[in-house]
Amino acid sequence: MEKTRMLMWVALFLCGLSLAAEAKPRPRGPLFYQRPPVVILKLVATGKTIPGKDLDLMAMVEGQLGTTSNLKISFDSSKDIQVENPGVQLPALKAGETHKIRLTARWDPQKLTTESCVRMVLEYTPDTEKLLEAVSDAATFPDPFKRKALADKIRNEAAKDARKVETVEYFPFIDQYEDQ
Repeated sequence: MEKTRMLMWVALFLCGLSLAAEAKPRPRGPLFYQRPPVVILKLVATGKTIPGKDLDLMAMVEGQLGTTSNLKISFDSSKDIQVENPGVQLPALKAGETHKIRLTARWDPQKLTTESCVRMVLEYTPDTEKLLEAVSDAATFPDPFKRKALADKIRNEAAKDARKVETVEYFPFIDQYEDQ
């Protein structure tokens, strides 16, 4: 009886191994698709970051997809940095175009921390038709269900006239050590 039970367990184990060997792993992909980039933001120092000196920065907004409209560019900073630029509003930015903004930041090196930063905030209305056209590309977005979910999300946002927000930050504390 004991021998029969042992043989049964061995047979079950071998069957399990053979099934596991034949099972093909399911291709893994992203849980959901992200929308294609509409704009690229950059915020960089135009010179060396020297403690106690004014910091000259260049903010850039580059159009990537379609014609982005109703752009509102504003700047913010941590309490220990003062930014001298009220921001800009643009009616439109086409793919391939870059809008540059110069700004100056004043900062006290004694008060600077690792969290001290200058932030650029961009609010805009994306080109819905170009976004939907890009999302319909089966080579880039192969899963039809995820592709449809992303397209539906884009359509819903367009129906609500939803504006998108992008941000980028510049940390002078980090940059002053990279310049040395």
